[in-house]
Amino acid sequence: MLRNESMSDGSTACQAEHAAITTLALRGLSRTYTVETILQILDSATAFRKTFDFLYLPKRGGQPHAGLAIVNFVDEDSCRQCLERLLKMREEGLLKGIKSIGQSYIQGFSRNLAYYAVLATDRRATDSPMIFERGELVADLLPVMQRCVTPQLLQWARQQAEALYDTKADGDLLQLMQLGGRACSPHELERIRVLLGDTWMEPRTAEQFLFFSL
Repeated sequence: MLRNESMSDGSTACQAEHAAITTLALRGLSRTYTVETILQILDSATAFRKTFDFLYLPKRGGQPHAGLAIVNFVDEDSCRQCLERLLKMREEGLLKGIKSIGQSYIQGFSRNLAYYAVLATDRRATDSPMIFERGELVADLLPVMQRCVTPQLLQWARQQAEALYDTKADGDLLQLMQLGGRACSPHELERIRVLLGDTWMEPRTAEQFLFFSL
């Protein structure tokens, strides 16, 4: 059984059970969507109860976001309820600017915060996540990070970042791989060549293509 992540003082918890599914990834966001748009959607899906404590939209170049939103919830039930509501909203045609809604690769408040800290240290993250405590936006992230991100978590997050990033790829590919892309195999590259037909241009390598599961 999963426990609520709220601490006795009402602030965001820093300890979460590893098995808990509390983090969603909204993928393929329309460029017209802003942070405010995502907040409005989440407010609607949670009946304005602010059951989420972490929201992060990585940026890419001059765009407002890279097409991805990571949302963590205070407990697994809140996450499940919001997911069900979001999926229903999409079925009703209310979320045409979101291609995919599902479980995030990294789960939990502290783990996502640690992962952000690693990306920020490596200058791969140029913006900050939004942190909420008792439904209120936290203005200063440093005390939260000091309280929640342990050296062990940082080490874990560093390993995840190294696994997700291909240090030999260019900047655009690095950002795309962070969103869940994987390099294609030689067999898949040949299939792409057949599909492109006359538009295929040599030379092409497998490292120039990424596959995404939506």
